[in-house]
Amino acid sequence: MRYLITSLIVLFGLTSPVSSESFHDANATFDPEYLSFSERRFVQAGLAFQGVYFSALDGTWDSRSQEALENYNEKMQIDPGKPTNFSALYLVAQTVIEFRLHGWEYNYFDGVDISILTPTLTIVEQSEIDGYRKYYSGGLYVYESLDEAARMQEYHLPDEDDVKFAKRVREKDFWITFAETENGLVYSFSTKLKRAWKTVSFFANHDEFDRLNLVMASLQPGKARPIGPSRRFVDMSEEFLELLAEGEKNLEKEQGKSRGNREMAESGKPSDAPKQRQKSSGTAFAVSSKGHLLTNAHVVNECELLAVKDLEASLIASDEQFDLALIHVPDLQNEEVAVFADRPAALNSDITVAGYPLTGLLSGLNVTRGSVTSLKGLGGNGVNMQISAPVQPGNSGGPAVNARGAVVGVVVAKLNATEVASAIGDIPQNVNFAIRGSIAQLFLHQNGVIPKKASDTKRLQPEEIASKLSAMTFHVLCN
Repeated sequence: MRYLITSLIVLFGLTSPVSSESFHDANATFDPEYLSFSERRFVQAGLAFQGVYFSALDGTWDSRSQEALENYNEKMQIDPGKPTNFSALYLVAQTVIEFRLHGWEYNYFDGVDISILTPTLTIVEQSEIDGYRKYYSGGLYVYESLDEAARMQEYHLPDEDDVKFAKRVREKDFWITFAETENGLVYSFSTKLKRAWKTVSFFANHDEFDRLNLVMASLQPGKARPIGPSRRFVDMSEEFLELLAEGEKNLEKEQGKSRGNREMAESGKPSDAPKQRQKSSGTAFAVSSKGHLLTNAHVVNECELLAVKDLEASLIASDEQFDLALIHVPDLQNEEVAVFADRPAALNSDITVAGYPLTGLLSGLNVTRGSVTSLKGLGGNGVNMQISAPVQPGNSGGPAVNARGAVVGVVVAKLNATEVASAIGDIPQNVNFAIRGSIAQLFLHQNGVIPKKASDTKRLQPEEIASKLSAMTFHVLCN
């Protein structure tokens, strides 16, 4: 990482001006005085998400915030010494993406009179009799309950055998617990209301510590001020990502020249080895048990080499009108195959999207949720439908499934926020598109693959959908 970042800064012009005078020099030492109060809170939220900041999101830039940024700098291996504007921009860009993808916002829990920053929460279970609500989002489970003292204590780890680490606060009118157990991470907050206890409890897998840490840092009594990226941060992030992508391309070219020079020096003649340069990456998902994957045509067209999980793939068919492509990976071992819904997605129905967005900044499969916001695409296009599930570059070709885990679309594009903002003076939020599932099924039939149809009509829990998507969705590299 340090070699890549240093190369991008020094060799390929990432000291170019970004859309804010305070960040005009990427190599200059970062100065928090250039940030507004709300921007400092947003940066603190980003540091908490990165697992290096463990204090309140109060907008006060003290030694704890500075030390956290230095630790982030070291963690990412960006710059030696004091953090620069480049470090801060990189952090801001990562945080803007995370907030966009998962819709982080403050939720006020009136029973305990606290506000907590969470990904967009969806109720997955509710009981009027037992007095609890269960939410899920972004790898977190959230329980909100009203219980007597004995039952309240169950949220504060009665089984000590599973506890690896715990930090507890026990007062007459409130309890707080944070613990790591064999099964994951727990953060519970309970307060006494006359004869009962109101509890908000968060559960996460071990690999979701970053999100849970942001939740814990965000807790504030009463109703908290919103936290989100300022317009300046959005503009800076978009321009920064463009510069980063351009720098990566230049770095690939420079590395290609260096390899050619070394080969010529060693052999005494120009190298005959084919030049390989990554042109794009995207997402695909399994549509047969024999290694057939469906993706977008624009992901795989004009590729000299296709790879999935380090296995060579071949292009079987491509349709530029529908923007669909069928690829084959003979050596791919996959047991989970996509099933297609027997009817189109309804307006405002729930939808879940999986893919591999922004591989330079994010890692691993990313799952987001939203709804069908229009049954037609841009300009009344009947091939596509509009969805609100957040997507980013790299999501292209990924599956969009309904609440039963059946494919209802193939992610194809997002509206260009920069171009629209320049035209109308406002930034569109979560205006994204997917090719309709019926079109995808037609394309598969035309090319010799019989799509598997959904037979189970039972709604699935969000984590069940994520598990299925994880098993059938793949990262595609195009060279």
